Amino acid sequence: MKEMGENGTTGAGGKATAAMICGIGSMLFFCAPFVNLLVPFLAIAGLVLGLMSVKSAKKGFAITGIITSAISLTLTLLAVLSLSSFFSETNEQGVFWGEMLEEAEQQAE
Repeated sequence: MKEMGENGTTGAGGKATAAMICGIGSMLFFCAPFVNLLVPFLAIAGLVLGLMSVKSAKKGFAITGIITSAISLTLTLLAVLSLSSFFSETNEQGVFWGEMLEEAEQQAE
């Protein structure tokens, strides 16, 4: 049996709202430098909370959280795959990241 809160609700509406906030926050953080490391954690939390509360009264919030979290996870996966592909290609061609940075610093001077 579900535990009831003070006002007779089960708390799933709060989970749905939290899922939406996590999903939208993860999409916003994806564009911010250094903070984007939090994106997978927020997106996974939003996805789990959204799936837990999809049958609540705030079904729209839960679905929004699920969709935005899934988009954030997909974008993060694509970014990681493209960066790893870039670095593996440069290493295979004999161009190393440290050498590229040194050359750029020399050209800047």
